[in-house]
Amino acid sequence: MGLLLLVGWAVASPFLALRGLQQAILSKDKAAIERYVDFERVRTDLTAQIREKVRQQLDANNQNSLGRLATMLSGGIINQVVNRVVTPEGLADFGADALNNQGQQGGVEAVRQWRLGLEWPPGLRIYNPQRGGAGLRMELQDWRWKVVAVNLG
Repeated sequence: MGLLLLVGWAVASPFLALRGLQQAILSKDKAAIERYVDFERVRTDLTAQIREKVRQQLDANNQNSLGRLATMLSGGIINQVVNRVVTPEGLADFGADALNNQGQQGGVEAVRQWRLGLEWPPGLRIYNPQRGGAGLRMELQDWRWKVVAVNLG
C-alpha cells in the first residue's frame, strides 16, 4: 500500500505543482507563488545568465577599455534589476509575458498552455511548446516542487 502511494505521488505531484503554479500566477496570489518559488536560487541563476550574456555581447564587440569599465559597472546594475524583478509580482509578469509565444497570444492563455518536461539532473522544465528555449526549472525541495531557475532561452 505504501509503495503504491509513493508511486502515485511521484506521478501526480509534478502535474499538481504545475497546476498550482499556474493558478497562483493567473490569480497573482503572492503567497501561493512564494510556496512554489525558491526566489534566492532564481535570483542567483538569473543574475549569472544575464552577466554571461552581457560578457558575450561585449566580447563579440571587441571590448575596449570603455567596454571593460561597462562590464564592471553592469554587475551592480544587473543585481539591482534582478532583485526588483524576481519577486512574486515579477514572476507573475514573467509567466504572463515572457513565455507568451512572442506576443502572439495573451499572457493568461500562455500560462494555461505551459507544459512539463523532464530534465537532467532530475528536475522539471515548465515551458510553452511554441516559445522554444525559455522556461522555468523546478526541483524537489522538502517533498515539494519549487521553481529554482529561469531559462531565458
